[in-house]
Amino acid sequence: MKIYTNLCIGVQICIYFARNRGWQYAGERWGRTKITMIVKRVNSDRLMIALKTVSAFLLALFVALVAEPLTPFGNANAQPAHLTSADSLLYYEMPIVVVTATRGARSLRDVPISTEVLMAEEIEARGNVRLTDLLAEQAGIAIVHEFGAGVQMQGLSSDYVLILVDGEPVIGRSGGTLDLDRLTIRGLERIEIVRGPSSSLYGSDALAGVINLITRDPSTPFEAALSAQFETHSTADLSLTGEFSQGPVSGSILLDRYSSDGYDLFEDRIGQTAPGFVDYTASGRIKVDASDRTKVRAAGRFGRLDQKDEIGLSFGAGSAPTASIGERTEWNVSSGVEHAIGDRVRLDGSVYLSRFISTTALVEEDSRFAQLYGETEIKADVVLGTSHLMTAGVGGARESVEADRVVGGSQTAEAGFAYLQHQWTPSIKLNLIASARLDHHTDYTDRVSPKFSVLYKPVRRLHLRGSVGSGFKAPTFQQRYLDFRNPIGGYSVFGASGVASTLAQLEDEGGIRRYTGTIDVGTALRPEHSWSFNVGADAYVSDQVEVRLNLFHNRIEDLIETVLIAEQTNGQQIFSYSNLDRIRTQGVEVNLGLNPVRSVRVDVGYQFLDTADLDVLDAIRDGSVFKRVDGRDVRVTVGEYGGLFQRSRHSASLNVRYRVKRLGLTASVRGTYKGRYGLFDRNGNLILDDDAEYVSGHMLWNVTATKDITSRVKIRAGARNLFDHTDPELIPALSGRLIFAGIELRTN
Repeated sequence: MKIYTNLCIGVQICIYFARNRGWQYAGERWGRTKITMIVKRVNSDRLMIALKTVSAFLLALFVALVAEPLTPFGNANAQPAHLTSADSLLYYEMPIVVVTATRGARSLRDVPISTEVLMAEEIEARGNVRLTDLLAEQAGIAIVHEFGAGVQMQGLSSDYVLILVDGEPVIGRSGGTLDLDRLTIRGLERIEIVRGPSSSLYGSDALAGVINLITRDPSTPFEAALSAQFETHSTADLSLTGEFSQGPVSGSILLDRYSSDGYDLFEDRIGQTAPGFVDYTASGRIKVDASDRTKVRAAGRFGRLDQKDEIGLSFGAGSAPTASIGERTEWNVSSGVEHAIGDRVRLDGSVYLSRFISTTALVEEDSRFAQLYGETEIKADVVLGTSHLMTAGVGGARESVEADRVVGGSQTAEAGFAYLQHQWTPSIKLNLIASARLDHHTDYTDRVSPKFSVLYKPVRRLHLRGSVGSGFKAPTFQQRYLDFRNPIGGYSVFGASGVASTLAQLEDEGGIRRYTGTIDVGTALRPEHSWSFNVGADAYVSDQVEVRLNLFHNRIEDLIETVLIAEQTNGQQIFSYSNLDRIRTQGVEVNLGLNPVRSVRVDVGYQFLDTADLDVLDAIRDGSVFKRVDGRDVRVTVGEYGGLFQRSRHSASLNVRYRVKRLGLTASVRGTYKGRYGLFDRNGNLILDDDAEYVSGHMLWNVTATKDITSRVKIRAGARNLFDHTDPELIPALSGRLIFAGIELRTN
């Protein structure tokens, strides 16, 4: 009888939604979801039949068995209005809506995945102009300077963090690192940071998380701003932004010039510690509301870096200065269409193309790396009743690389992918999300990445979150196709895909003395993959106090490492790549937000991080790892093992912002603590196990003050590394105290 009654209620809900534009209500139930999709004319009828069939089945099952009857007119268990609109209780006046965690707009407080948002107001208050400086002040995020300024999250390196601009991937990594100094934060509405594996929606490189830079949508008929900021070392950032919204057409443009003379921490050495450069960025976006149901968009970005340095090359007993010239050019274009089919189904289709070229000239010899990446995708979102949202996507990508050290000079790979996500809200207190993605690639085995997340609200001011998921990282072109021979250094490195044929040729020539037997030569590399767990709680203690807690555990298998595979008859060694290691990172993140008075905001963050190479741990327990102490070999104990290099066990941040609206004054003080971390091996056993291998912990302080002179004129001044902390030998990225000042002029 209960099932029959619920089925009748389900039919009534369907009738109501059909007659009363239930899409809008469902959008409110899903945190003001703006579900986007594109119509693909081919097979659209078949698609609609399939979607309707699945929708009817899930809705009937939901209503008959588990659902509480909900109506747009209210519910006894409905969330109080003041809480549903209070996502910004401690931060901003408007509710915060995020899109990265679920590939659809949802209220931040209703996302079961650990997500952090930096809004434009906060970005502006800090006075940073590049993404590197901004993220360096965030708790639980570390900037590691290795082949550029890379980001580290939950103890996982830059290789495993996907960087997006308006949802599109940024390409051009060097040694696995995507240099964040390339990215300006001018013209952004917000930055969304998703922690934990996101491969179930984004595929490779999202094993540790995703950082998405989202451009501001135009909201005025016309507005333009000119900004200039000057800093120590003749560093300057000049930018011009403009935006307009006229009827169905809106758009924005950004022009930015970032330059510096560099700095030198070692006067007795040839060349600068950080060379001078000039970096140009130009970007633009346009959107057209073709109809009430169809929106068309297009965007483009161009970047250019010119850098010149003087380095020392050794010749016999001395060294001579030599010019090193570096150039970097990048561009991308994208377009897309959103279309609504009725009030419950929307489709979104997009095309993206990006090009990255890096050239270094040294002693009349050029080294060039060029990457071309293209991707197309179709995504569909379907609202089913009041409690189900289905998201499905399919697409393909093609990538090519041209480089001096790649087999054949160039290589190309293709990939296809499909993903499915189901969001279910059986009651006002519970939200469940399940997702999975299949990635098919021409150069490595297929990979399926699932993820499950849950959000539970036992009481009004307590939210509990949990997620378990798998992430993966694809082998790089270098690991697959590298062809690097260094006769002076006495070694060669070959990618896994071409090493078998190279060894066969050397063997025919009598050039191989022995094989090490370390790996099975010719075996295709597998993607690195992980299983990760995140469990957290958000406690909104009062309107002035918020506490967020997140515990995480990541275990990564099949890490790709460089291994010795053979020795030549001339004594030179041959290396290649293989899936070998296993690592673990785990820890806890705590964030406290306070509003002691209306004009003051205080944020305190802390992260405890524990990391380990599991193969090393096993070897230590077996008693097979030694270190040299006072001329003799001593076994390393588990207690002496410090985990992975470049990871701080303890890190913390403090951000105090003071805003006096009537005076147009904003002041910001930020402090970041980075505990000691291992930098390099000193005793020859290749692991972190000695106090001499650590960099001491340190605290950095940054201050910024902004004053509105008029509604159109704003000035800013401040300092980074206020107390002039330096460590030239171990932390050359710290140049000392940096003083900056700037001005911004707006048309309205």
